[in-house]
Amino acid sequence: MMNHEKRVALAGSEGLYGAYWRKDLKTWWYAAQKPGDGGVDWGWTTNPRGKKHSDGSVTDPAIRLTTYWQRRFAKHCKDCGKQFKFLKTV
Repeated sequence: MMNHEKRVALAGSEGLYGAYWRKDLKTWWYAAQKPGDGGVDWGWTTNPRGKKHSDGSVTDPAIRLTTYWQRRFAKHCKDCGKQFKFLKTV
């Protein structure tokens, strides 16, 4: 984990987006679901604004994480050896 990411996660900034880098696919993956929200593990999306449908609905947009979930996200990424970051906007 980079020092900047650690400071952001520990600074208590509410409502940040979490993302990790998929080196093999050369793209950032954004957290779209927290563990327990319709699944056992994190849900991911490559489109942070979600998928737009013909009826105007949007599914699986990136979600903002509270400080509690930022800590869990950081731990998950660190345990899996993933490069991650927190963003104010997507």
